[in-house]
Amino acid sequence: MRPETILEDLAVLREQIQLALAGEVSGPVAVKSKEPDVQLLAQGVNDLLRRLLAVKASLLAEGRKATDGEGRLGAGTGVLRRIADFDAVGAELRDAVENRSVDVWYQPIVSAKVRNIVGFEALMRLRRRDGTVLRPADFMPVVETTDLMAPLTELLLEQSLTQLSQWQQSQQINPRCFMSVNLASRHILSGDLVEMIRRVLERTGVSPSLLKLEVTETVLIEQMDVAAEQLTKVREMGCSIAIDDFGTGYSSLLYLQRLPLDLLKLDRAFVREMVLERRPLAIARTICELAVVLGLDVIAEGVETIPQAELLESLGVKYLQGHWFKEPTEGVPLTEWLDSNEVHRFSRIIR
Repeated sequence: MRPETILEDLAVLREQIQLALAGEVSGPVAVKSKEPDVQLLAQGVNDLLRRLLAVKASLLAEGRKATDGEGRLGAGTGVLRRIADFDAVGAELRDAVENRSVDVWYQPIVSAKVRNIVGFEALMRLRRRDGTVLRPADFMPVVETTDLMAPLTELLLEQSLTQLSQWQQSQQINPRCFMSVNLASRHILSGDLVEMIRRVLERTGVSPSLLKLEVTETVLIEQMDVAAEQLTKVREMGCSIAIDDFGTGYSSLLYLQRLPLDLLKLDRAFVREMVLERRPLAIARTICELAVVLGLDVIAEGVETIPQAELLESLGVKYLQGHWFKEPTEGVPLTEWLDSNEVHRFSRIIR
């Protein structure tokens, strides 16, 4: 390797360090030199950049201003504190993977017509050492910078399907109740999704027909061909595919035509406003009509009131999910709740 190349690489890395110290965040930097010391330095610089990008994503997820208008992290964002906290969260996530234990909360999904439980959505939580509980929006930016996405997804699937099987065996739920699990875009595009799902189904003994996988619109836009191939294989196994938060992203009609979909999940933003405002109601009605034409079922999330539930039912929504029926709950207390009379308070007898 020419000395000039090494010097060029060092100059690039120095520039990236200076920019990072100034608060400017960019993507990973590549070096040409194969010298071990240069490679090690590049790894350290890129690790810093990944952490800063995760901080930026976290700020945006909180709805806070992440930069000063010129692409630099603002002085008031507590970058160093956040990087230290991200490191701690990353270590706790790694411990959860090594111990094969993640916190999974469940929110019931009910039939819009009969109002009985037809399924559950599994929601991952991280219970920190100090007792605080983090939602995915709080720790997913950390996961995105690590190699933990695949093992965490596998753990979430295995624990939630094991719980579903236990509820079925104890006859606490209808044997046709399904489990719905979110998939991260990185995992869908990684290529090992199908085998991972097959392994989990074999270990838990749950029928593929009882597993619904939710994907976001972002992954479909990024690499539609790859996503379509992976999701088609998953659907051929017998699982169902749902679009999460439908209507809030690009909402391209192209992927509704090309992808193997079974359900649309109506975003809570429309549900929240549609009782009071005409425009959200018109959008929700259009989405439901489109779903009927395409042969897709609709799940409405964020249902908080009976008027919302009744209006959604009148629009043809098949499934309802929200605090109106039951908030996300840990497995043990939810198991106790399933045995109580409270579970039947909204049920209807259809003659």
